[in-house]
Amino acid sequence: KQLKELGFEPGYAVEDVGVREPKLHLKAQLLLNRAAINLLQKVDWVEIIRQDMVYRARQAAGEEYVDLRATWEARQRLYKQEGEKARAETRPEDIEKAAGYLSVGSHNMDYRGMMMDGEVIYLTAGGGIVPGARDLFVIAGVSTWVETLEELEALVPAYSEWQRRVGRFIKYAL
Repeated sequence: KQLKELGFEPGYAVEDVGVREPKLHLKAQLLLNRAAINLLQKVDWVEIIRQDMVYRARQAAGEEYVDLRATWEARQRLYKQEGEKARAETRPEDIEKAAGYLSVGSHNMDYRGMMMDGEVIYLTAGGGIVPGARDLFVIAGVSTWVETLEELEALVPAYSEWQRRVGRFIKYAL
C-alpha cells in the first residue's frame, strides 16, 4: 500500500531481463547467541525494512535523484536509535553476554577460487550486523524456498555422465 502511494510500479533496471533468469549467489552467515537474539527482538524491524523499501522504491521509480549517502545516513540514524532503544530495555549483564557476528564473502576453498579469484571475507560484530541482518531478512522473504527433493530436482536437474566427466577434467586442469 505504501509503495503504491509513492507511485512505485515494479519493473526491471535492464532490458534483457527476459533472456535470462535472475540468480543469487551469496555466502553469508549470521551467528547469534541467545542473548543477542533477545536483544535484536527488541529492534523495530518492520520500521527498518519499511524505510529500506521506501528508499528502494524511490530509486527504482527513477523520477527523482536518490542520494545514496543521504539514505545511508538516515538508515544509520535509525539503526542507532533502534540500538539505543533495545539496549535501554535490556539489563546490562544481558548486554554483556550478547554476541553476534555477520560474515559475507567468498570462501569456497575450491581450486579455481583459491588460484584465480582469490578469497575474501567481510566480518563484523555488534551493531554492525544490523544492515546485513536486514538484507538477510529481506532475501528470506522474497526467496522461493524449496521444500521437497522433487522441487529441487526440477530446478537443478542431475548432470549426465558426460557432463560430470568434463567437469572433473576441467576441475583438475585448472
